Amino acid sequence: MLYDSEGEVYEVVGENVQEIEMGRLNLIRSGPEVLARRLEEVIKNFGDGTVSEVIRDYCGRLFMVRTDAALEQDMEDKPIDSPLENLAVYKELLAHGFHGELSFLKDNFKIKGRLDNISDWSQSEKPVEFMSLEEEQLFVANLCAACVSAGSDKTGTLTIDEICYLNEFMGIPGDECFYPVIEKTVRILNKTNKEQETVVKKYIDLSAFMYTRQKFWKTFVTIRTIDDSTDPWTYKDLGTYTIHKILKGNAAELDILLGTYRYTIDAPYKKKMDGFTNQADDYVQALELIHGNEEFMVWQMPNVDRSSSPFSYTAEEESHGNRPDGKGDDEEVATDDSSSGATGSKGSRGGGRRGRR
Repeated sequence: MLYDSEGEVYEVVGENVQEIEMGRLNLIRSGPEVLARRLEEVIKNFGDGTVSEVIRDYCGRLFMVRTDAALEQDMEDKPIDSPLENLAVYKELLAHGFHGELSFLKDNFKIKGRLDNISDWSQSEKPVEFMSLEEEQLFVANLCAACVSAGSDKTGTLTIDEICYLNEFMGIPGDECFYPVIEKTVRILNKTNKEQETVVKKYIDLSAFMYTRQKFWKTFVTIRTIDDSTDPWTYKDLGTYTIHKILKGNAAELDILLGTYRYTIDAPYKKKMDGFTNQADDYVQALELIHGNEEFMVWQMPNVDRSSSPFSYTAEEESHGNRPDGKGDDEEVATDDSSSGATGSKGSRGGGRRGRR
């Protein structure tokens, strides 16, 4: 028993319970309608005619590669970095994978990738449309780990308790789930009537999940510093390193610059929910490393095709002309400083010509 007859936690239990610090993950309290709008915003951004490819960036996030025409208009490649947008993608991927609202990533952009647990990184990237169900489920889980990291605080660590609480609060798994679901019958105390109740809780079955740090072993960044011996000053390259080497502490020559950035766990957990949590936390540490040193670290992007955009999407903008002051998207913006704006609720999608390298 954890509670006394009044529904209060026993003192001895409280001494051994650690409070969950949710940080930016508290954004999920915004409500499902906010996440739905943010998912719409994601689709709109990918379908604005300026995105030629979708890849994963240095910490696993979905990354928009701009067309040559967009670059000429001074637009830049960018990841999905809004916390709420990442959590919206997280929920959609766990529910439907690439077979629901995000199907355009598979059908139009032909998104491809490597599974983060493979030992031979020399294998070619595989399009999602040609992955087996088991491969796609692992690839989606890798993306979801990145989404959780991008939705959380940029500093600190992620724990399994935070992720489980996040899922429960967001109603994951829901009526539809891209993974098998585990049901467990548990006893809880109803704090209103002080009686024990039996409830069924559902959890996503990640028993097949596997994780190694292969992606970080093969993700390269060039470290540079300012050379003020010239007028005007310039950047001077110090060398190219893998993110794994930096976070593992195997680049002693960089310790003065980057010695505080390390993996939370030296030897990673590889399997099941522990492995998923470990991957998400590794991504948090990679984000902190890059965000804290953006001026002096350059990610070595893979070769990409910038010739044309294969996807278009037009949203029907909602009218907020009659909404009361302080209601609607203004509230949402106040809770998410990485917001990319409000959007409509429905729209139409279209394909396009895909350029070839």
